[in-house]
Amino acid sequence: MSQDQQRVAVVTGAGSGFGAAIARKFAKDGVAVVVCDINDDAGKAVTDDINAKGGKAIYVNCDVAKREAWERLLAETTQKFGGVNFVINNAGATYKNKPVLDTTERDFDLCFDVNMKSVFHSVHVMIPALRETRKRGGPAAIVNVASTAGIMGRPGLTWYAASKAACISCTKNLAIEFGPEQIRFNAICPVFGNTGLKHMFMGETTEDMFIKSIPLGRCSEPEDIANSTVFLCSDEASFLTGVALPVDGGRLA
Repeated sequence: MSQDQQRVAVVTGAGSGFGAAIARKFAKDGVAVVVCDINDDAGKAVTDDINAKGGKAIYVNCDVAKREAWERLLAETTQKFGGVNFVINNAGATYKNKPVLDTTERDFDLCFDVNMKSVFHSVHVMIPALRETRKRGGPAAIVNVASTAGIMGRPGLTWYAASKAACISCTKNLAIEFGPEQIRFNAICPVFGNTGLKHMFMGETTEDMFIKSIPLGRCSEPEDIANSTVFLCSDEASFLTGVALPVDGGRLA
């Protein structure tokens, strides 16, 4: 795959929120997109929208916590587009903000299965394909969508925050391990975002109270995350790897 050939991005959790915006941004920039989700109606709607606007996209149902789903995803991607350049591990899950002693083992498993086991499977399944991409001369990168909660404490979301901290840590380690092969790994760390999961993060804090902690005075929008994610896959970011980029309006400043 030479630099001027079609580039291909796999985006998980792309049926809504950050993932949908990431998929649309890639398509707008001329990248073919594999829209992945467990909600078929939502995923197909995003796919149809991209194709209707002149982009290239297919939809693949994918439960990111299962290796066989990743293997099917890679097979369908390869069959349609011949390979893959970028993998965006965006699919995520949390539980409703609550005291740690009120959390359950199911809450813990949900966060680590969707937020971390998915990254484990993506690496094991997708790295061989990304190696083939590199052999053909194409760029190869994985971006993991983590959270500012993985950098600073978020009481009430202990196990969610822990899964995102683990995501950041593994991103840095993977960047070092696969750097010599020119396969880049970076993480995006969004602040409280305007998505369908927003209500899960609130707890006793109101949205207005939370926004007051963000110097730029608003929560993140899906387009903010999309712009940063697609940038990290671009040629302009070719010397960036192992980065955990806060997209947070200055909250961590």
